[in-house]
Amino acid sequence: MKYILNTTVKSLSRVSGSTVLAAILLASIAASPGASAQIAVIGNTEDGTTDLTMLELQQVYAGQSGRFTSICIQRSLSDAFFGVVLDRTDHAIRKHWIKLLLSGQVPQGPVGLRTDEEVIDYVRSHTGAIGFVSAASVTDDVRLIQIDGRRPGQAGYAINSR
Repeated sequence: MKYILNTTVKSLSRVSGSTVLAAILLASIAASPGASAQIAVIGNTEDGTTDLTMLELQQVYAGQSGRFTSICIQRSLSDAFFGVVLDRTDHAIRKHWIKLLLSGQVPQGPVGLRTDEEVIDYVRSHTGAIGFVSAASVTDDVRLIQIDGRRPGQAGYAINSR
C-alpha cells in the first residue's frame, strides 16, 4: 500500500498545477446541477396538447387523468422522471399501476419501453399517446410538450435526470 501511495504522489508531483486546476474545474462542471440531462415530455403530433402543468403531468402518470389514451415509460429514465414528477421510484409506480389495473380504475397500464427511439416511435404511431425521453433525443416526429410553460433547456424547467 505504501508503495502505491508513494508512486501516486510521485506521479502527481509531475503534473502541472494548471492541469490539476483544469481537471478540478471540469469535474465541478460535470457535477453541477446545470449539467444534468433533462427529460422531455412528448406527445403525438396529431394531439393538440402543447403544454401541461406539473400537476396535470403528475395526474397523467399517477393514473388520475383520462386525457391521454396511451402512457409510455422510458425504463432507463423512469426512476429519475418519477423521482422528480411524483417523488416516487419506478418500483413504487409499478405497484401503484398494478393496484389501479386490478381494481378496474384504469383500462390499461403504461407501456414500458427500453430506449428513447422506441418511445418516440410508439408515441409517433399512437394518437393520444404521451411519453418521456432524453431531451437531446426529441425529433420532429413527435410534439414536445412544455411543462409549466417551459421547454427543456429553459431556466426553471423542472425535469432533470441527475
